[in-house]
Amino acid sequence: MTILEDNGVDIRWSIVDDPEVHGYDLTVVAVKPVKYAYSIPRYSGDREVTERHYPVDYLNQLLEDDERTERVEDGQLWHICVQAMKEQPLNTPIDEYVIPGTRACSNDFTLP
Repeated sequence: MTILEDNGVDIRWSIVDDPEVHGYDLTVVAVKPVKYAYSIPRYSGDREVTERHYPVDYLNQLLEDDERTERVEDGQLWHICVQAMKEQPLNTPIDEYVIPGTRACSNDFTLP
């Protein structure tokens, strides 16, 4: 993962060599002071292994949409996890579609 000067992150991960891989789930975790976790929306079947994301802007919008008053401030602690997924029907819990042993998480980080 590379932290960008504009509060973005470039996320890269290794290809999982498994015939059941249909795509990857990326979960961003705001650790503290704001606590929140969300998945980065990706197209079904997207097997790309890079993603550019702007967690501050994205989370602030989610907080606003949820009618929560807190906002991300300097010093927010984050980490990002990636896991390989089997093909999953729409509107179903992901748990049974995660390919075991493929979850990897970054170390905690802050943005400039």
